Formats: sequence, structure tokens, C-alpha cells
Amino acid sequence: MAVFGSLRRFVNHIPFKIKLFAIPFLATVMLLGVTFIQKEYAESQYNFMHSVTKTEIDVLKKINLFESELSAIFGKIHDLIISAGNRQNGDIVDEEYVYIHGKPLIYKLHRQKNHLHTVILPQLDARVDAMLLDRLQAQFGKYLHHASSAITMVSVDLELAGQQAANASTYYNLIIKDFDSIRNQLIESSERTINARLDSGIRKMQAVTMILIGFIILMIIMGAGLSRQLSGIFESIFIAINRLSKGERDFELPSFKDNSELQKISMGLQIFKDNIIKIERLHKQTLSANIRLKREIEERKKAQTQMMLSDKVFENAAEAIVITDKNNRIMRVNRAFSDITGYSKEEAYGKDPGFHKSDIHDDSFYEDMWQAIENSKFWQGEIINRKKNGDIWPSWSTISMIEYEGEHYYVSVSTDISTIKESRKEIEFLAYHDTLTSLPNRLLFSDRVEHAIARSKRTKEIFAILFLDLDKFKYINDTMGHHVGDILLIEVTKRLKNVLRPEDTISRFGGDEFLILIEAPDSLDDIRDIGERVLESFQAPFMLDGKEIVVSVSIGVSFYPEDADTADMLIKNADLAMYKAKNDTKNSFEFYTSSLSASMKKRFDLEHELRSAFSKKELKVFYQPQIDLSVMKPDGAEALIRWKHPKHGWISPAIFIPIAEDTGLIHEIGLFVFEECCAQIADWKQKGFTGLKISINLSVKQFYDEKLADTLQSILLAYNVDAGMIELEITESHMMENQFEIIEQMKALREIGFKLSIDDFGTGYSSLSVLKNLPINRLKIDRSFIRDITENEDDRIIVLTIIAMGSNLGLNVIAEGVETKEQLEMLKLKGCHGAQGYLFSHAMDARSFLKWFNSYL
Repeated sequence: MAVFGSLRRFVNHIPFKIKLFAIPFLATVMLLGVTFIQKEYAESQYNFMHSVTKTEIDVLKKINLFESELSAIFGKIHDLIISAGNRQNGDIVDEEYVYIHGKPLIYKLHRQKNHLHTVILPQLDARVDAMLLDRLQAQFGKYLHHASSAITMVSVDLELAGQQAANASTYYNLIIKDFDSIRNQLIESSERTINARLDSGIRKMQAVTMILIGFIILMIIMGAGLSRQLSGIFESIFIAINRLSKGERDFELPSFKDNSELQKISMGLQIFKDNIIKIERLHKQTLSANIRLKREIEERKKAQTQMMLSDKVFENAAEAIVITDKNNRIMRVNRAFSDITGYSKEEAYGKDPGFHKSDIHDDSFYEDMWQAIENSKFWQGEIINRKKNGDIWPSWSTISMIEYEGEHYYVSVSTDISTIKESRKEIEFLAYHDTLTSLPNRLLFSDRVEHAIARSKRTKEIFAILFLDLDKFKYINDTMGHHVGDILLIEVTKRLKNVLRPEDTISRFGGDEFLILIEAPDSLDDIRDIGERVLESFQAPFMLDGKEIVVSVSIGVSFYPEDADTADMLIKNADLAMYKAKNDTKNSFEFYTSSLSASMKKRFDLEHELRSAFSKKELKVFYQPQIDLSVMKPDGAEALIRWKHPKHGWISPAIFIPIAEDTGLIHEIGLFVFEECCAQIADWKQKGFTGLKISINLSVKQFYDEKLADTLQSILLAYNVDAGMIELEITESHMMENQFEIIEQMKALREIGFKLSIDDFGTGYSSLSVLKNLPINRLKIDRSFIRDITENEDDRIIVLTIIAMGSNLGLNVIAEGVETKEQLEMLKLKGCHGAQGYLFSHAMDARSFLKWFNSYL
């Protein structure tokens, strides 16, 4: 207390003038100090934010440059694979080309890797999430691995190289995605740093302000002793300072004009106010600068992205793009332009686009084009230009005139339509020629015959049509495969061209049929000589699949106008003559005469009508019941094909089945019957009849089809039918023709689950050793032995022997053609397992069969 008393006495003794001087002096010093601090703080804030944004922008630029270089390398890898495929000779890739262009890409990839680790990642280490950087390094390593593998594998396996490139593309997209995440984190980091600095500055400003206020309060306390003398003055000063501390700025400070000393105080207050306003203004400018900087960073990022996308679209466009200035001088071309024309960018820059014109278009063409551009700022049409190597290339081009920053430019976009034109020519060729032999097809041949008819009417000259059919061609197809059949047809074409005149027309009419048009022969002997030359050309064997095969040919000849006056009738009559040659001796030729046998013509007509019977739905599947003799109940049926001709009524299978086998239609008929039966089993199953099995006859021709088992299995799956519900039958005599191939096919069918049986057993020459090795389930006794079983001892012994043999081998035995009760009783007595025949029912359609089945039960 003594100390405070002494201090108070000391203060009281200080002159007022000194007191008045001391207080504003100290206040001024304090204000200047605060002003200096605020100025230094503002400059420090600005320098700090400028440094942060500059650093982040530098890092973003390096990342963008790295992405751009990575994108360019990735594009060149794809170009290398595509170019290597285009330069591929058969299965051989130009390894030198791949080495020259691939090795620099691998070097660039490793240089990119080194740049990532030494430049990019160190600058990101403290700013970006470590897990993101680790993932980026791992994905870049995988990208480097797949990209390098793609380049390395180009010369070994283009398909594998393409797969590696696709994998590299996946990691490339992941790398780009990670770089986008890094950019976002950098921007967020900058924002956090700036916001933290601003928050710190605000706190410092608040602290300085509080110190200032405290100092002012202290000055007020120190001047309390002078309050009686200067209460009004100090009150006004205090009010002014208090308003300033509350943020008020728009008011007049007290003025002491009568007192120079007090006036200095007023001036100090004014300086204080001005400094506060300046500091606040500087603070607002700093905040505004930060916002503008952030917006500028975002806008630059968007602009860079748009620029990169535009550049990629331009460079990777499939169309050739050319940009010229107002003087029509080339400013820029894309990669497609160089790829198509052969001119590099350097060779094109600065030139008029007409430097590679083909000179096919006249001056009026270009005048009209430029007139359209000037009038409507747009032109579109086909232009034919010339490549660097001299080849011409047609293009569909669009030329537009655009304006930018007061200047106008021309942009040409051209699509190479060479392939389209070539495809059009190829389509036109394929429309009139056979794809295998390149011979005129039926349409072109008929057209030439029509022209020959018109010419003959004017010149009164005759012409001849030769109809050729290869003998045993279907046998070769079935036994050696369709690819061998195709080779044979090509070799036949070569031989025919060697023996005929250049002006003669050779046509592949279909399958193994050929037509020859001989115009203006001198005589009948000329046609005979041509026919003999054709036959002679077939005497030498054909080398097919390493085997020498002798193939003969049957030829029919018709003349205009003697034999017919239309193209269709001339071909038909030549076909009739060919059939006569084939049925008589084969390897011969016959001239058409009106006296050709009616049976030949009927067979010919039946064959053609049989081909259309499918589309007209004239073929029907009938079902003949099969009886289980142990319980005397039906357990299935045999599927039998029937043909209801619109004119001739029901035609016996004995008539049309041999025709079907000769023509190859038996394959279609067999599959038709099989699919109908599967559909019927599925229908019966849905109606509750689940135990009915169907026996289906297969022609030996079908067994030569290597895909028979797969085809039948696919039909089963389509109708959801169990293979065990179907029994496949093959005739014994046919099975013995080619035992090995047929047995292998039977094993394949057995593995699927089909039941197998031998039809007409007893009529062939099967030995017991062969029989025991067959993968069969049942024997069907031929009806010829059943017919006289009750009267003929030999037939009875044969039937009993078959039943006994089947039982000993564990096979089910069924007899067909049972027509009397006596036959039935004898079969039951001798242990036969099943029977079918007229005694039980004729063959009937599916609806009638189901009705019969219900009534029988």
C-alpha cells in the first residue's frame, strides 16, 4: 500500500503538460506499432496465399503434363497393335516394325515411371493421402507391366497383345481417376491451409484489438486524475474510440482546434481510424483475391480438361480432318489424314488442300463447291483425291466455314468410302456368282440364257444347255466331310474351264449340279465333242484329302429352239436327260427327247415336289402302337413318315424315301421326324402320359453326319425330353455297309441316353460276334418272317432263333407285322417281348393314337 501511495504522489507531481504529452505519445506509439503489425500481417497473409496457390498450380501443371504424355504413349501402343495387324502377312507379324516402334514406347514408359517417383510423388507426399499414392504407384506398375507385355506380344500373338492392351487400358483409366482424386485433395488441402491461416490471422487481429482496447482503457485510467479538467474532452475521445472498437466507421472524430496538444490527439485518432479502415480493406481484398484465385484454378482445370478432350477427339477421329486459314492454307491435320493419304503433318502444313487432288474432277466441280461454301458456309459431297503413293481414294466430305475472333477458317471432315465402294462391288459379284467356285449362279445363268434366246431369235442360230451332275458326290460328302466336297467342286470347276471355250458360260446350279451354255455350235457333233471332252476330263482321279478319288459325271443336253423356247424348260429338259444318263449307265451324256419315259419324268417331278413338301406341310408323322406282351398293354409307338400329295394322295414311303436318300433330303426328313416326336412326347407328358416311348427310324445316310449326336441332343434340350424316351432304329442290312463308323456313332448316341435297336433283323448278315459288340437294346424281327410263322417251319425256326439269341444277349425282342391272333399266341409262347402290327392298329396321327390308347386301356 505504501508503494501505491508513493506512486500516486509521484503521478500527482507530474505537470499536466507532461501528462497530456505522455498519454497521446504512448497512444501514438501504440497505434503505430499496431499499424505496423497489421501491415506486416496483411503482407504476410498475401505472400503466404500467393506462395500456396503458386505451389499447387505448379504441381497441377506437372500432373497434367504427366497425364498428357501418358495418354500419348497409350495411344501409340494401340496404333502399334493396329498397324502390326494391318502389316501382318498371313500369320507372320513384321517383327522389325514392331521392334522399331515398340522399343521407344517401352523406354518412354520407364521414363514416365522414373518421373512419377522422382518428381510427382515427392511433391505430393505431404499433401495427399498416402494410401492414394500407394495405390497410384501399384496401378502404374500394373499398367507398365500390361502395356510392356502388349508391346512385346505384338510380334508373337496379336490377339494376346490386344488382351494385354485391354488390361493396360483398365489400369490407365484407374490412374487417370486417381490423378483426379489427387487434384481434388490438393485443392482441398490448399483451401484448408488458407482457411487455417485466415482463422489464425483473425485471432491475432482480435488479440491485437484487445491489446489496443486494453491500452486505451489504461490511458483512460491514467487520465482519471485529469477528468475534472478534461472530462468533456476525454469523454468525447472515449466515445469516438468506443465507436471505432465496435466497428463504426462512418462518423466524425472530435476536433480540438483551440488546443494544439489536444489536436494532436484528434489527429492520432483520425490516423487510427484510417489505419483500421485500411487494414479492413486489405483484409477484404485478401479474401476476395483468395476467392478469385480458387475460381481461376477451377476454370483453368475445366479449360485444360476441355482442351485435352478436344485434342483427343481431333487426333483420334476416324475421319480425315483438315483446318485451313482464310487463305485456304493448311494449319492443322489429324492422324487419320496422314494414315489415309500418306502425307505427314509437316508435308501438309502451309499448303493448299488441292495439293493432293486427283484431277478427276473438272474446274466446274470445284467452282460449284466453293460457291456453295461462300453462300451457305457449308458443302457436302463425294470427292476423289490422290494419296501420296499415287492411289486415289474416294471420300464423303463436309466442308464448313467458321468464324473465330474476327477471322474465318475452313474445316474439312472426310470419310474414306473406299471400303464401302469395294463392298458394293463385292455384293454385286456375290449376287450373281457362286461363293465357292466364283462361277455364275442360277440367276446370272438364267439371264444369259434369256439373252441367248433373244439373240437366237434374231440370228436364227441354235444353242445348247448341258446339265451336269456328279455321281456319288453325296457319298463323298457324307464319308469324307463337306470340306472335301467343297474341294472337289473347285477342282471340277477348273477341269471344266480347261475343256470349254472362253465364251461358254459355266454355272454352278446348286449342290453338285453344273450348267453349261454353248452358243452358236456348228452342229450336233460339236456338242457331242464337248460332252466327250467333259467326260474325258473326269477320267483322271481327283486328289482329295490325300487320297485319289475317281468321280464320274452324268450329262443331259437340251437345244433351243427344238426342245423348248424358255430358259426354265430348257434347263428342266436338260435335267431330265441327265437323270436318264444317270439311271442308265452313269458317266455318260444323253440328249433330251420327247420320248423320255413317263416314270423318269414322274420320279423327277416327285423329287422336286418332295423338296417343297416341307414348306407346304405335306409330310406327316404317324404312330403305330407297340405292345408289351408280358402285360398286353401298349408301352410306346413307332414313328412313321407319311406324305399326303395334293394330287396323288398318300404316297408310300417305299417310293419317296429312296428318292430322299439319293438327293440328300433324308437328312432334313430325319430331323423333321425326330423333332415332331420330341414335340409330341412333351405334349403327352403335359397331358399326363409319361410312359409312352417312341421308336424312330434313322437312315444310314444320317449316321455319316459327324454332328448327328450333337444335333439330336440339342433338339432334346429344346423340348426338355429325356433321351430314354426315344428308341433309334437302324436297318440291319444298312448297318453292315460301314460297320466301324456306324458303331462309333451308335456309341455316341447311347452315351446321350438313347435306346438303340436293329430294324428288320434277320434280313442282313450280322454275325454273332458283331451283334454282341453292338451298343443296342432291342432286336426287331422283320415282318417277312412273321407273316408265315404259323405255316412255314423255316420262318418259325428263324423267329425262335432270334428270340433265343436276343434273350441270351440280354436284348429285348419285338416282332413287327403281327396280323393274326395265332401269330400273337405263338410269339407269346416263345418268349417274345413285344409286338406291333395291324392286329393291334394301323399307323395313325397323334390325336387318333391318343384316343386309341385311352380306349385300349
